Amino acid sequence: MKKLFTLAVLCLCMTLNAANLRFSSMLGDNMVLQQNATVKIWGYASPGASVSVSTSWGASGSARANAKGEWVATVKTPAATFNPQTVRARSGSESVTASNVLIGEVWFCSGQSNMQMTLGGGMGTPVEGSLEEIALSGQYKGVRHISIRNTSALEPAFDVEGEWQVSNPNTSPRFSAVAYFFASRLSKALDVPVGVINASWGGAEITPWMSAESLKAYSSIVNMADATDNSVNVMYKPTVMYNGMFAPCSKYTVNGIIWYQGESNVSIRYKDYASLVQRENGKETKITGMPTTSDVIQLFTEDGTKISIRPSGTEPKIKYYIEVRSDMKSVADYDKATAAAEAKIDAVRKSLGI
Repeated sequence: MKKLFTLAVLCLCMTLNAANLRFSSMLGDNMVLQQNATVKIWGYASPGASVSVSTSWGASGSARANAKGEWVATVKTPAATFNPQTVRARSGSESVTASNVLIGEVWFCSGQSNMQMTLGGGMGTPVEGSLEEIALSGQYKGVRHISIRNTSALEPAFDVEGEWQVSNPNTSPRFSAVAYFFASRLSKALDVPVGVINASWGGAEITPWMSAESLKAYSSIVNMADATDNSVNVMYKPTVMYNGMFAPCSKYTVNGIIWYQGESNVSIRYKDYASLVQRENGKETKITGMPTTSDVIQLFTEDGTKISIRPSGTEPKIKYYIEVRSDMKSVADYDKATAAAEAKIDAVRKSLGI
């Protein structure tokens, strides 16, 4: 009996040890990695353990787990391909493999309810043309989608929950509608796989999506103590969505960012909104801190306003465009529309006593 008990304990210990090595929840089967880039592969292992990463296309990398068991390695990716690939991590006798991996374009999609709204729609909020799109969604074999679970945190998290899914009629109804239409059309136009990371939260204003570092310059308009105030709705708590969702996502290399937010800032910090969302430096944005390979990021707000972020070092800087028409051929045309729109907005606010 004693021998059986000892054997059972030994088997349990072996089972627990075998579970030490794993990928981040953001990485795994069906994911898309950004083409022609150096991308991060990360996860968990025994504290201090060495981890090696190998790929079916021949690239490799290595890392050592920190005291928390967290590790981050880097590998180079080839040009886009629809041929399924694998990514494998090894540590001692343990190994984990991500299969059916594609190489292509990856875009980060975020914002509030209009980005969060699914292709299947909601109660009383159908998406025009969605039934046909859902029925035909299986034709986009290269389109993959991952929804990041709504998570708030007071400190930057290492990982977040999510699972990559291949586009088909069973999965696409739960995809972000905006992300799906963007990915499916881009994949068809470029003839490459497209992966979209959907990290959105209905009703959220912009400061919950920003890091504490980025908000230092806005101490006069942002009360950082709101983050720990239980009387403040999570949608208005600075940094908590950045910490819980953007921080772990920031390790994922993407080509660009689609930002669909702004309605919740119509009456809150609206005059500083353009500054809050603008590119912080050549390869990162204030709202996400994510590395991007794209030179231009276009953002759309929920009231139809378009904000165009141009490459760093170019002018003009961010402008609000209430209407973007084909007859607007110059920056001067945009500036006139901007001034007229801002005057209308100020007049409305004045009449409402805002």
